[in-house]
Amino acid sequence: MTTYDKVSTDDDSPKRFLPHGRVEYSVFGNILVCEAIGPFNLELISAAVTVESPLIDDLVKQGKWGDVVVFKKSAMASLDMLSSLTAYMRSLSTSMRMPAATALVISSEVEGSKIMTQHYLQCYEDAGLDVAVFEDFDKALAWIKRRVE
Repeated sequence: MTTYDKVSTDDDSPKRFLPHGRVEYSVFGNILVCEAIGPFNLELISAAVTVESPLIDDLVKQGKWGDVVVFKKSAMASLDMLSSLTAYMRSLSTSMRMPAATALVISSEVEGSKIMTQHYLQCYEDAGLDVAVFEDFDKALAWIKRRVE
């Protein structure tokens, strides 16, 4: 298994516009933990794809894998970003790189949690992903571990 230092979307060099928001990635065995610090725009998806692709490639080689997405500060996102997220998740499915499951951690302290939770759920469900929402990281991690055993 390849070990990574924490990497983030800040490590990407955007071609045109800077992304709003940031995602930091850590890999723990067969689980990818993504700390998503919003709000987010469309350009963040491009940066995320670039940075997380090598991580996903290594996880796929291990077999069944899952991810936990922890929202911090704000969950607000533009509609075009949500649409691009759905398309990206679908592309993971068609390329056989999709996680077995995704746990979204959106606590009530995160800006936009009440209005954005359903939007994020819809993105993952529309891509055919097993997804659940949690307020607590430990519960989300326990759920993911059961899905990838």
